[in-house]
Amino acid sequence: MINSNRDTAVAKKIEEDVAWFIGYNLGRTVINMPDEYSPFDFILSKQVNGLHVATAIAEFRHRPTTLISDFNTFTINKVKVDKLRDWGREMKIPPLLMVLWKDTGVMWCKVRKDYKVIEQTRKVQERENDRAEHLYEIPVSSFKLLMEYTAR
Repeated sequence: MINSNRDTAVAKKIEEDVAWFIGYNLGRTVINMPDEYSPFDFILSKQVNGLHVATAIAEFRHRPTTLISDFNTFTINKVKVDKLRDWGREMKIPPLLMVLWKDTGVMWCKVRKDYKVIEQTRKVQERENDRAEHLYEIPVSSFKLLMEYTAR
């Protein structure tokens, strides 16, 4: 069975759909950054006097098999969030984490503070050779609904 979180084609399609929905529904231009060159997934911008002005950068995750109500926290790689915060600080725009769970629309939170750090434990046999990572545990209560969306 293929883990849909690791299916790059499915993940890319969902990212593109979410980028389009945000742009269409929230009046923002969403630039989907190329994976191989960018430490984050999206730049959000708006038009001001004919110029596109960056308003936020965002990291995006989708959890197509996970209900938001099943967990109290969302875990994500600490290094990834630290880089996102550093870029946000340098660009002077908010760094956002956006997550699409199975039962919600796209949820978001600003990631400007430190969160509890845990060390990842490996439960999946095929990945046992990976080294454990440090993860942030972000309380699910930190997330707000950004927009209604269901993955197709």
